[in-house]
Amino acid sequence: MKGNNSTNTLGKMADTYQTEHKDWATLQLQTLMEVIKAVAEANRPIMPQASTAGAPSFNGCNVTKFLQNFERMVKMYGSKQPLDSFIEELLDYCTDDIADEVRLLKVYAEGNWKVFRQSMETRYALHDSEQAKYSIRYLCTAADEYKHGIQTMRDYYMPYLIAAGKVKRKWLITD
Repeated sequence: MKGNNSTNTLGKMADTYQTEHKDWATLQLQTLMEVIKAVAEANRPIMPQASTAGAPSFNGCNVTKFLQNFERMVKMYGSKQPLDSFIEELLDYCTDDIADEVRLLKVYAEGNWKVFRQSMETRYALHDSEQAKYSIRYLCTAADEYKHGIQTMRDYYMPYLIAAGKVKRKWLITD
C-alpha cells in the first residue's frame, strides 16, 4: 500500500512540474521554429539574374513558353509574393526593345498578372509557335495532310483534338 501511495505522489509531482513549465517549453519551441524558418529562408536559392544560365529570356518570339518559364522560375525559387509583383521585374528578362514595348501596354501599370499575361500573349501571338499550333490555320493544315495521306489517322487525330479544343476555348470555333 505504501508503494502505491508514493507512485501517486510522484505522478502528482510530475503533473505539477509539467503544468508549471508548460509555458516555458512552448516559448522555447516557438523560438526554435522561428530560427528554423529563418535558416530555411536564408538558404532559399535566389532567382537567376537576367542574362545568366537558367534564366528565361524574351526577344519577341514564343511568348507562351517564356511566360510559362518565368512563372515556373518564380515558383521554383520559393517566392511568397504573388506573380502580380513580378511584372516590372519581368522586363529585366526581355531585350531592351521588347521591354520598351511592354512598358507601353495599357495593362503594364495595372499590376494584374493574369490580365498582363493575356495582353502579352495577344501582342506577341504572331511569333508564338505554341499559339500557332492551336489556330484555325493549323487545324486546316492538319486536315489537309491527313486527306493527302501525309499523316496516319493516329498521327492526325490526337493533335487535331487537342488543337480543336484550344481553338474552341478561345471562341474561334463552335461545335
